[in-house]
Amino acid sequence: MSRLTASQRDAVAYAYERKFKRSLVEDVNEDTSGRYRQLLEKLLLPRADSMAMCIRECLEQLGTDDFQLVTLCTCFPDLMPEAVKAYKRMFKRDLAADVNSDTSGYYKKVLLALVQRQPPPEGFVDPALVPVDSEALYKAGEKRLGTDEDVFISVLTARSRAHIAAVSKQYEKDHGHSLIVAIEKETSLDFERVLKALAMPRFEFLATAVEHACKGLGTESRLLHIVFAFCTREELRAIADEYKRLYKKDMVERIKGDTSFNFEKLLVALMQ
Repeated sequence: MSRLTASQRDAVAYAYERKFKRSLVEDVNEDTSGRYRQLLEKLLLPRADSMAMCIRECLEQLGTDDFQLVTLCTCFPDLMPEAVKAYKRMFKRDLAADVNSDTSGYYKKVLLALVQRQPPPEGFVDPALVPVDSEALYKAGEKRLGTDEDVFISVLTARSRAHIAAVSKQYEKDHGHSLIVAIEKETSLDFERVLKALAMPRFEFLATAVEHACKGLGTESRLLHIVFAFCTREELRAIADEYKRLYKKDMVERIKGDTSFNFEKLLVALMQ
């Protein structure tokens, strides 16, 4: 599983079912257990189905797992439109309605925007809009008493990550510090987290997700499932580079120190 791309895993699962008249996911589930089984399942399911499952896991437990939900909604925008359809098909539930009932305030508003949007083209930057967006965010936040949260939501959910990076650079040039600093000044709690996840470089945020999963008592294995199931080997290596820069530690060693047995072996193999 660790050597195959997502499309290759889909092809293997399809060929397995045709040849043996059995579901590969079901057979793997019968023969494995625990966190190892759960990660294998997410690797073997079609990516949209796997993402829908991860979102449902966030929402169905007692108290929403907000770090996982933010990671899913901000770091994998290309999967979201199909995941919304898969969520409806798999669970007979409307994702927007579930997010609406499980969250609140401006945090709910930004999540709904992310769930319902058509993701902007990856890598697209509109040079003419960069200074306009930078000034709009400044006027909505640091320039005024109180924060116009709707402006932050509309700008950060409507632009590509590359465009937001250009806006942040413009913001720092105009106001002496980055957009991330402005978000920290003007917002808090989960609303702050989701806006920062949109404004940060993607691999940097995912590196913080790995650290969040590993620190403290116990491991947030489902957060590791998200990062390792939806990122390619090349992306995981880029995340490891960011992890080393941020925490001065090797991500492989961190994973080995916080997981064990076949789950550990699969996580490490996915990076190599």
